[in-house]
Amino acid sequence: MRTLALTILAATLALSTMAQTKEQSKECITFLRKGNTAYKRKDYSAAEDLYRHALAMDSMKKEAVFNLGVALQQQNKQDEALRQYEKAANLLSDKTQKAAAYHNIGNAYSVKKQWEQAIDNYKKALRMAPNDMDTKYNLAYAQSKLQKEQEQNKQQQKQQQQNQKDKQDDKNKQQPQDPQDKKGNNQNKSSSGEGKDQQKRGEQPIKMSKEEAQRLLDAIKNQENKVQERMSKKKEKAIVIGGGKDW
Repeated sequence: MRTLALTILAATLALSTMAQTKEQSKECITFLRKGNTAYKRKDYSAAEDLYRHALAMDSMKKEAVFNLGVALQQQNKQDEALRQYEKAANLLSDKTQKAAAYHNIGNAYSVKKQWEQAIDNYKKALRMAPNDMDTKYNLAYAQSKLQKEQEQNKQQQKQQQQNQKDKQDDKNKQQPQDPQDKKGNNQNKSSSGEGKDQQKRGEQPIKMSKEEAQRLLDAIKNQENKVQERMSKKKEKAIVIGGGKDW
């Protein structure tokens, strides 16, 4: 008797669960249809709310999952929309619907300018629906954007390398020369300058003995003494004549 009672209880519980699931399924469809109506009148926030109510009744309702993604994307909630589309792509079995999910995933990535991910999902969509012209167009657009972005990145890298090379060249120019080289350059410059001065004056380098050099120095010294004597006399005279004015 106990076993029979448990069997009945189990059966009753099963029937009750089936009845509850059927009722929830009806409510899910009601919310789904109301959500579609709100979406058509472009009230995307209301549509989102209604689709969420539908999923509260049946979390695996693939149409509600997919449509919630669409409503979120219309509100520019790309990351949330992506999660719904990816979930829908796993739930959907119909190829056309599955292609639509991948198409929309590609669109969400395109809005985020993540071109590689967009291209990957457009290709998945085309494997499900190879004649879909909208997906083909979007794929071509994403590919052109990716190519342009890659070319810009290459150009920027090239410019950065050139800038680094220019900075290094400037740094090398600003570094001081080797002291030996600098001394040699100065000596060369000095010798060259002396040669030019001598050429301008028409002079040649003077060569003299030690005795001749000493006589020349003595003569210069004697001449300087005479000049000093004359200057001293002139100064004294100037003081007398000048009435106190210094010479």
